[in-house]
Amino acid sequence: MPLLCVGFATMLGLVILLRELGVACFGNEIVYVLGLAVWLLAAAFGAAGSRWQRMSIPVATLSYAAILPASVCLARALRLLPAVAPSGELGLGAITAGAILVMAPAGALSGLLQHVADSQRALPPGGVDRDQVSLCVGSACGGLAAGLLPALGVPALAGALLAGAVASGALAAGGRRRRGLGLAVAFALLAGAVSSGGWDRAMTRWNHPGLLQTRELSGGRLTIADTENGLAVYRDDALLHVEQRSQGHGPGSLALVHLAATQCEQPPRVLLLGGWLEALRPALAAYAAGQVVNVEPDRELIDLAAPYTALPPPRDEVVHADPIAWLLGTNDRFDLILSVLAEPLTAGANRVWSLDFYGLCARRLHDGGVLAVRLRTGDAVWTLRQARRIAAIHRALDQVFAHVQVLPGPITVLLASQRPLQREPEVLAARWREVGAAPSEEVNADWLRLRWQGHRTGEATSLLAAAAVPANTDLRPVAFADNLIWDLGVLIPGLGWREVPLPSRWLMPIVAGGVLVVIWLRRRRHAAAILAAGYAGLAASILTSVLLLYHQSLHGLLYRDLGFVLALVKLAEAGGCKLAAAWPGRVWRKNPASRWPLPALLVVISLWSFLVTVGLLLGSNVITCGIWLAGIGLLTGMVADAIVRGGTIGTRRRQIALLGGGGLGVLPAAVLLIPFGGLAAAALTVTALAFPAAVAVWPLPGSPPRGLAGC
Repeated sequence: MPLLCVGFATMLGLVILLRELGVACFGNEIVYVLGLAVWLLAAAFGAAGSRWQRMSIPVATLSYAAILPASVCLARALRLLPAVAPSGELGLGAITAGAILVMAPAGALSGLLQHVADSQRALPPGGVDRDQVSLCVGSACGGLAAGLLPALGVPALAGALLAGAVASGALAAGGRRRRGLGLAVAFALLAGAVSSGGWDRAMTRWNHPGLLQTRELSGGRLTIADTENGLAVYRDDALLHVEQRSQGHGPGSLALVHLAATQCEQPPRVLLLGGWLEALRPALAAYAAGQVVNVEPDRELIDLAAPYTALPPPRDEVVHADPIAWLLGTNDRFDLILSVLAEPLTAGANRVWSLDFYGLCARRLHDGGVLAVRLRTGDAVWTLRQARRIAAIHRALDQVFAHVQVLPGPITVLLASQRPLQREPEVLAARWREVGAAPSEEVNADWLRLRWQGHRTGEATSLLAAAAVPANTDLRPVAFADNLIWDLGVLIPGLGWREVPLPSRWLMPIVAGGVLVVIWLRRRRHAAAILAAGYAGLAASILTSVLLLYHQSLHGLLYRDLGFVLALVKLAEAGGCKLAAAWPGRVWRKNPASRWPLPALLVVISLWSFLVTVGLLLGSNVITCGIWLAGIGLLTGMVADAIVRGGTIGTRRRQIALLGGGGLGVLPAAVLLIPFGGLAAAALTVTALAFPAAVAVWPLPGSPPRGLAGC
């Protein structure tokens, strides 16, 4: 029972803090991976530290119950720290420091809790590692609970207090005094969770003084605030829209409509993706009255924002659907597609700015049809991050469409078509006049001429043509490198315009160096078994992180599904321990044949990670992603059971190796492999690193390596 409660509380706390860290960093999911690495390393430290072991169970449990809500408060205050830029942007240093401050204390206490709650029983011959199974089942239950919280609209602070209450409930398994203390603290925390809504809104006001509404939704945290510029709408604190009340339209709405619609000789049939908050329908009415299909991806956003805007509610012709799913399911064709969806600041938003999405749009356009997208940029100059983002999107459009044009400005517009675009300002101005659009300060004939023939347009076109930046895809989202480019661009000028070396150039040196280290360590006591456990943790953590981010690129619902995915891995890990115990007893006897199961399992992990890589490249769906995740957890559980059965290291050292290997593996994946190599390259790295790990435990002629007898 104590391990069930500990597993539940630690997984629930992990997911809640990862979400809070993600919101503090404007929803960029790569921070989830960095936060997971910090948590795993801190948990390994908590389980290994000799001084920590003296802490009593009540003190450790109550400390964890107190740390969780405090960490939530700290995550909300990260952008208020003195080192943060005035704009609220978190650079790489601030993100790393924030991840350590938020995740490390709770992670270290979670590792300590797992150790002190472990009964330290010796594994019976042929039996099941019940402690590991109980911990995994409890973690799975915590992941399921974490997945339900956003759907129920439960604030993060309430979830943290709930996790603390469950952890305190673990004390009820002790004596009468512990039972009374645990139940008293649990009831107090539950009472705090029920009344935490006001505190949650108060903390949100730290970053949004004019807060009007905030709510946890399946797709993330939606926040509406009254700012100096007008009504602002945020998802995971990334700006979606600012309503310019002095003007009738959001920023850039007229620019996008006029630059795109004047490309059409006849009244076009228009597909509008998003745009309700931008109020684009009135501007489009002059060009294509009655021929506009509006697909709005977020009904919850409209329902929440409608009371605070002057916009009319969506009419019956508005379709509420995911844009990708709608494009896959329709056979309609259009003359013009306007994409006014959230900018690619996250993998969830990046999915509608990728090469894959543009291929869908191209199939829904008539011959000569035009796709138009827009990005908020600097008026006079692009920052390095903005330039790389535009270059990656431009490269993706260029691989799908024959003709692509960038029109820089405060709102940079990109137009793409299979036929040559109309570039003569006089013709475009004539089309603009034909529809009877009234001149304004924003749009007139001179403005059209400036956008098409201005010096910045020529400079931007030449710059993008020379950029050695990879195309933006689902497997290599431009959003992942954004925060790194922000800081690294200062140290390495021009980084945004350079192609990152292919994995083949750095994988082989890493593998060769790993083999040399392993050959030196393999005959040292316990080192080989610890290396094997560390590799199992590394493989599980990296592949899980890769599939988490891939799931986000498919559906954009990782905020809700993060707990569900981690629960699946933990359930599979518990099943792996059970499966290993069900193998014939002769497999684990101390004879020469018993030296093969562990290296064989490491080879299977390598093959499995290679299959994951192939699946990513071919395009996995929800079912296949679930199979990949379940296989990862199953193999990790089997390796963990095999190591302990060999009698070389105990459950505590195995757990430390699993957690430490996972943290050390995910750390470079978060800051190097995934942002610059992509998801497939990270999975392929796991395949390559299996070779040094297998060498560590691979049986040689004669006696097995010291410390591996029985493995």
